[in-house]
Order: sequence, then C-alpha cells, then structure tokens
Amino acid sequence: MNRIVGLETEYGCLTSDFPGTPGAITRVRDWIFRDQRLGLIDVHQRDWDEPAGNGGFLFNGGRCYIDMGHLEYCTPECLSLADVVAVLRDGRIVQQATPAELYERPVDERLARFLGAVNVLAAQLDHGTARTTLGALPLRLAGDGVDADEGTGPRVGSVLVRPEQLDVRRRDEQAQSDDVATGVRGRVEQCRYYGHDALLHIRPEEGEDAELLLARVHGEQALAVGTPVSVAAHGSVAALS
Repeated sequence: MNRIVGLETEYGCLTSDFPGTPGAITRVRDWIFRDQRLGLIDVHQRDWDEPAGNGGFLFNGGRCYIDMGHLEYCTPECLSLADVVAVLRDGRIVQQATPAELYERPVDERLARFLGAVNVLAAQLDHGTARTTLGALPLRLAGDGVDADEGTGPRVGSVLVRPEQLDVRRRDEQAQSDDVATGVRGRVEQCRYYGHDALLHIRPEEGEDAELLLARVHGEQALAVGTPVSVAAHGSVAALS
C-alpha cells in the first residue's frame, strides 16, 4: 500500500459511571447517530469486539465507532489527501474519480448526500443550462470538458446544488425594491451554528410541497428562526443521470 487513504484519531474519557450502566461513550454514540442524526449506523458485524450498531458512517465523510471501550473517529481528510477515490457499494465500484469530481459530479443522489448536504432541484435542462426555481444555472462540464447534456435536447430532470452555492439575504418585509424581490422568498426554519459557518434550513413561502433549502453561510450570517429571506444561487450545477 503506497497511499494514505484516511486518518484515524482515538478519543477516551474518564467517567464515574457505575458498571453495567450505559457508559459516557455509548451516550456520545447515541447522541451522534440517534439524537443529532449526523450519520448512519453500521448494521454489519465487524468483529467480536465491534458488533452491529457499534458505530457508523458520518455524513461529513468520517466514521465513528466504539472500539475496546474508547471512541474511535476516522476523519474525512482522506478527501484532501487522496489523488483518486473509489466508491464501493454492494461490492461494486460505482464511481472512481478525484475528490473534487466526486463532490461536484457524484454519480447519483445517494452518493451526493453521503459526501455532504445537498439540494436536489427540479430543472428544465436545455443546451447546457438548468432552469430552476433559483434561476438559470450553467450545467457543470464533465471531466473531459464536454457538456454532459449536449445533444440530448430539452428535457426535464434534476440538478444538485450544494448549500455553499446558495446566496441568502435578509428580506425587509417593508421594502419594495426590485433587488429584494429577486430570488426565492422564504423563512429560516432552523439554524445550525458551528462558529466558522452555519447551515440554514429555509422554507420557501410559495408552494405547499416546496422542499426545504439548505444554505451554508459564514458564522456571522447566522440568522434567527423566522427571519424572512430571499435565496438565489451561483455557480454551475451537476445534472442527475
């Protein structure tokens, strides 16, 4: 083996828990996967000391397990250290590409969500452009520089828009300028503040069945629940095959 494929950091903690009671490490695991839903529980029997449900895969690309009484966390830095990453699913390689291409042009929605938060928008695809509720966005080119939608003609499909591609502006309900009226109008339904940034869950005001929009903003742009906003998008997007 001549490549680094991941980093692993192990954490431990001292507690005053009595024997036989759920330990602090177990409570941390349950908080991560059950309460906060930051990943998916691994249902496979890994080893005699790592039974099914002992940990799982995190949505940030890392892993978290209980191993011999301590918490084991495998960080997602492999995406920045690896030259090429192969994604296995059911014993089959579903995509092999650079980390950037995996993130920007995943083979399907399942892989896109595994690698991070994402918005899936209905779109009219035509001549390299995706027309969505957030406006007309250019379709991302394939690795060979060819428009993946070229020659197929107009069609209805879906595109992937990452939260960091959304531009969120506080909307003054009393203002009537054209600038305020641009974009999708909505309200902040949830704000997850991480210090350096925040993830906003925004509910569009038009359409009862409108999907939540996820927007990643700088920490100082974290908005309170209920704040009226307008949402637009920038950059190119990838079409789902």
